[in-house]
Amino acid sequence: MTTVLAWMRRLVSGSGHPTSRASVKVRRIHREGVEVAYQDSAQALTFKGELVGPRWKQVNIVVDRDARLDSRVLDNLAAELSRQKYQFVVYQRGETQSVPEPDRIAAVSELQQMGYAINVSADRQTVRQTRIPGVPPPSGEEAKRQALRMMKLVETASGVRRTKEILAKSDTAMI
Repeated sequence: MTTVLAWMRRLVSGSGHPTSRASVKVRRIHREGVEVAYQDSAQALTFKGELVGPRWKQVNIVVDRDARLDSRVLDNLAAELSRQKYQFVVYQRGETQSVPEPDRIAAVSELQQMGYAINVSADRQTVRQTRIPGVPPPSGEEAKRQALRMMKLVETASGVRRTKEILAKSDTAMI
């Protein structure tokens, strides 16, 4: 009887067919940067992501363009993140687009007002932000509130944007 109940739970919780329970671990790499480790009976995958939003309870996970995830993995990942009380967005980066120069300048200016100096690499792949000397850092709560806005500003400041294809999203996640 226990085996039948376990099979039925897996059937209902998965993508319509019995699957073994997936394991998802969110591990901090640095302040808001995380590594998300996914494992089920068939495979182990690692994704990069970041914590955002109030109390950093949303994790945005980027999936490499060449990774082919099936709906079972996305369903299991979503279920486990929800069980751990995370809001989430799982996405792939798409086409590269140039940012108009006035938008780029405005983003750099806003970041400077927030207390950050911006240095963009020649290939526009890396943007380094450093605190402007003499400007006090934001409180932990303020940094959490600024995280989403800063992410968008840093991307705009680079002069290059990439579209995002949303693969999975919790109902109340912020994009």
